[in-house]
Amino acid sequence: MITLDNDTIVCECLNTPYSEIKEAIDNGCKSVPCIEEKTEAGSACRQCRSMDEDRQFRRKYHIQEDILDEM
Repeated sequence: MITLDNDTIVCECLNTPYSEIKEAIDNGCKSVPCIEEKTEAGSACRQCRSMDEDRQFRRKYHIQEDILDEM
């Protein structure tokens, strides 16, 4: 498993760093659509999100499965 730094760019289209993803989760986001709404990551070309494959997105960016499975 790779370790992501806070400065690692998650969404290249919108230049969204991993720190923004973590902040969205820390501030209550419990779904990938919520993270997208708060950070815009995955909302442009959607390549980093692989369309609606939320599990792949979660695994790629080390978002805990149980945090988002409540949706």
